[in-house]
Amino acid sequence: MTPWGPVQVRMDFAADGTVCSVQALTYPVGDHKSAQINSMAIPYVESQAVEQGIEFDGVSGATYTTEAYRESMQS
Repeated sequence: MTPWGPVQVRMDFAADGTVCSVQALTYPVGDHKSAQINSMAIPYVESQAVEQGIEFDGVSGATYTTEAYRESMQS
């Protein structure tokens, strides 16, 4: 959860347990600033999460989204 709304992530795994894909299903876009930030941050976070797993590098300027994304992955 972020101050502007929830982040919900769906993950797909290979048979060996590695992450194959990560997709943000829900994330804040209810206001112009959130929509602008997340339109740039979510694609980056998704690619980093597939490459690096839960320890992916965050996005500067999208700290709340990044942290909520990690929390959703851990769930």
